[in-house]
Amino acid sequence: MLISIEHLRELARITKTKINELAELERSLRTQIQTLEARQDLDVTASTDDAEIIDARVDAWGNTQGSVGTNIRNGQIRLEDAIQETGSGIQAQVQELSEQRLEGVIESVNANERRRQEITQEEFYRLESDSLLQAQIQELAEACLRILAERSKE
Repeated sequence: MLISIEHLRELARITKTKINELAELERSLRTQIQTLEARQDLDVTASTDDAEIIDARVDAWGNTQGSVGTNIRNGQIRLEDAIQETGSGIQAQVQELSEQRLEGVIESVNANERRRQEITQEEFYRLESDSLLQAQIQELAEACLRILAERSKE
C-alpha cells in the first residue's frame, strides 16, 4: 500500500502544530510556576510583612491555604496535572487525525488502484483490437501479393 507524500506532509504539519501548542502551554505553565516561586522568595525575604505572607497563601481561585508552601505545592501539582491532561488530549487528537488521514490515504490508494486496473483493462482491449487489425492487414497484404503474382503470370 502506498501513502502519498502529500498525506504524510499534512500529517507531519498537524503533528508539528499540536506539538508547538503543547510546548507553548508548557512555557506558559512554567512561567506561572516561576512567578509563584518568585513570590515565595519575596515572602521569605520579606517575612516581616504579614500582608505578603497572607497573600501568598491565597491560591488562584481565592482559597486560603494553610501555608505558603502548601499553596505553591498545590499549584505545582495542578499545573503538572494540566500539562499531562493537555498532552494526553493533544496525543488523542493527533491519533484521531492520524487515523482519519490514514483512512483517507487508504481510500485514495484504493481509488488509484481501481483506476490503474481500469486503464490496464482498456489498454488490454486496445492492444487486442490492434492485434486483430494487424492480422487483417496482414491477410489483406497477402491477398494483394497473390493478386499481383497472378497478374504478373498473365
